Amino acid sequence: MNDTPKEQREQRQPAFVGLIALIAEMRPDWRIEQITAELIGCPWSEHLVLAALRATREDDDRLRVADEVIKVASQRVAVTQAQHDAYTRRARSLLNRQASDA
Repeated sequence: MNDTPKEQREQRQPAFVGLIALIAEMRPDWRIEQITAELIGCPWSEHLVLAALRATREDDDRLRVADEVIKVASQRVAVTQAQHDAYTRRARSLLNRQASDA
């Protein structure tokens, strides 16, 4: 049975939060808000994860993966500011929880 769009979002959300937190931890010089905006505008895929991890090795001042992952403009995922803020808050919370566990 196919998942509804809401169920798909709920399943994807924890993965995005974990990836955002991982990238922010790997590159503390990048702003978490920019990381969030770049990642959640892309469709979730293994290619996105690989591109994001590869990008952490680059000498850039911010994360850039959308151009590599999104080949057609219609693939871009529409994200509201409220969704962006929620992802950012959850990723920060995850980072803070990891730091307190260490």
